[in-house]
Parts: sequence; C-alpha cells; structure tokens
Amino acid sequence: MHRSCRPRESSSTATTASARGSVADLPCEIIRCIADRGATECRPRMRAVCSELRAAVPAEPQPWILLQPDDDGVAADNERGSLCVLSLPADRKLSLACCPVAGGLGRARCFGAGHGWLALVGADLGVTLHNPISGAVVSLPPLTKHHMVGHGVVSEDGKVLWRTWLGTAADSRLVPAEEFRDNFVRKVVFSARPHQGEYFAVVLGGYHSYGIEMYARAGATAWKTLRDKQWLLVSLVHDMVHAGGSKFFAVTRSHGKILEIDLAGDGNKFSPPSVSFFTEPLVAPLAESVNHLALGMGMHVKNRLVLVDAKLYQIWAVWEAVALPEEEDPEDKLYRYHIADVTVVRCEKGACWEVVPDLGDWAVLFGRNETVAVRATDMAGLRPSCVYFIDSKLEGGE
Repeated sequence: MHRSCRPRESSSTATTASARGSVADLPCEIIRCIADRGATECRPRMRAVCSELRAAVPAEPQPWILLQPDDDGVAADNERGSLCVLSLPADRKLSLACCPVAGGLGRARCFGAGHGWLALVGADLGVTLHNPISGAVVSLPPLTKHHMVGHGVVSEDGKVLWRTWLGTAADSRLVPAEEFRDNFVRKVVFSARPHQGEYFAVVLGGYHSYGIEMYARAGATAWKTLRDKQWLLVSLVHDMVHAGGSKFFAVTRSHGKILEIDLAGDGNKFSPPSVSFFTEPLVAPLAESVNHLALGMGMHVKNRLVLVDAKLYQIWAVWEAVALPEEEDPEDKLYRYHIADVTVVRCEKGACWEVVPDLGDWAVLFGRNETVAVRATDMAGLRPSCVYFIDSKLEGGE
C-alpha cells in the first residue's frame, strides 16, 4: 500500500496492540497449559518459534507406545483418524493427527517403528515411512514391485497375484491384497533420519513367505531379494535392528546366529549387500538353557535383538498357549498366551554368547514388531532389569 494511502493508526489502537504482546510474554504456567491442551504435534512447533517458548514448553518425552487394536490396523482415536500413543515417561495417552499417506491410514498397518518414524503398509501394498510429529512422509517402493508379487499391480477388485515360493510360478494364486500383506510381511526395519534421497529399508517376510527377506535403498524403484555376494539367500531371519548408517544386525529364527549386514555393499548402487557373521549360533548348553529346542505342545519361542547402551543383546521368550474358558469363547477356540521363560544373552563380535542375569538400570520393551531398551528410572512405573511384553494376545493384556 502506498504510504499516503495507509490509514493512520490511532493512539488507542497502538496502545491495544502493544498491550497484547505475544504468547511468549505469558507466564510459563499458562504457556504449558496451552501446550498441554493443544495437539501433540503442535508442541515441537511452539518450541521452534523462539527461545522463550522453547524454555517454557518442555519436549514431549519418549519413548511412545503405539496402541493398535487387535486387528493390527492403525488405531484411530477419533473421527480425524489420529494415532493413539502412550507416553511412558509422562504416563499419559496422546493423540497424533495423521497426514494423508498413499492408500489412506484407515486400512494401513504399522509394521515397524523407530527413530520417531512409523513404517506403514497400506491396503494397496504401498509402503511409507511416516513421521507423525512433522508430517513428513518417505515413499518406498510398493510391495508389488517385487517378482514374487505378479504383474506389479493390485487388480481393480483388490487382489494380487501371490507367488508363494521364489522362482516357481505354478503355485501362484490370486488373493486379496490385504491377505497377502498380513501373511507376507512381518516387520519393516529402516535407517535413522530417513528422507526421500537417503534411506535403507528391509522387509522381513512372515511365516507364509518362506523366510524371503527383501531390501530397498534410496532411489530404488523395486524391492530386491536379500542375498550375499555369493548370491546366497539371506533367509529365515527372525528379527533385525538398525546399527547405524547402512548397517543392520539380523538374527536367525532357530539358532540365534547373528549376521552383520551392510546394505550399501561396496558403495556401488548395483552391488549386493555385504553379509558377514557377527557371532556363531548358540552353543548347546546355552541353547538348552534358552529352552528353544525342547518345547512342549502349544509353546513357541520368539527371539529378538535389542541394543542396550550400544551393546547387542538377544532376548529369548517362550510363549505358552492357554485356551480361553468356554464362557469367554464358546465356539472359536481362541487362545491367550503367557510367558513361560525368558533368557537374555549378550555378545560381542567374535565372542561367545553370555547369559545376562541383570540389565542394571535398563528395562526392555518387547513389542509387537519393535524391541527397545529404556532407562527404568526415567519411566513412570517401570522397574530396572525387567522385560515388558506388550501384546493384546497375552493373558491380562500384559
């Protein structure tokens, strides 16, 4: 507006504007009340405005536990489709509004989490990494971009051609895309601080995928089957954790053997990943103490990797099935589980596994598809040197 045309501000208006001030001028207690009443994702935005607000508004402490319903869909807290999470340090439930992702969140499933991000697989088999705080989304190749999923597309009626074994077309069959997703995918592991131009990700196959694992690097248009430099399959991986950069640790299902995998390979975008042994399988006496070779009827073992204070640990948990009472389940014969035995072992490269009787001040959260270690003294209600299992299928919803 030209200077001569700008309306002149009256003294009363100027005084009122001056009296308003800014939110940062309010008492800290009021600012915290505003932050607590606002959406969780607004808190970091308030802290980014100025140093006064950053000092007045504390960061929301982590870790958070994503609360998923029994069908494993992303939990909707209200009509906006927000994510429902539990903040362990603050001991309170939070709602995180979700930005749209490919295929929509309504029918997406969370198959992995870490570094403040979620790994979501949609009903259209699109794979995305989603930051619920910043709203950032990193698009990975869809699952249809792998030769085990025929023709690379989901049909109009929502079905996909599923090749159930590597290299054999005779066993291919049309199945609903969501059925394929829920049976083929068990976990998505990815590197820290991902963005579209730099990420590493691995999809661990479910029990119906015959242990085929696949990976993608930034710039990839398709998923590749995970093989070493001798072109041998890296399969039957039960769990995997990110170890920094392009490196990951993987553990086999039955023997506890640890592999060190560098998805960058030789640095050439066409080179296969580098795969080497980190430790050999568990020795016989330790295997017997873990109890994974002599299971009773209705029992199975889950073994997970976790980094505790930058050291690698392996957790073996024996799950025992317990039939529900007839009054609770008169027809379906559903089961709950309880944890019959837990063994924690630690290793260093080239060294033998060592049973750990104590985790010190650390506690381990054993979730549906992620396992993390936290300092118990920083978390409300957690006890040190304990392993906490988070799964709706456990007795009492433990």
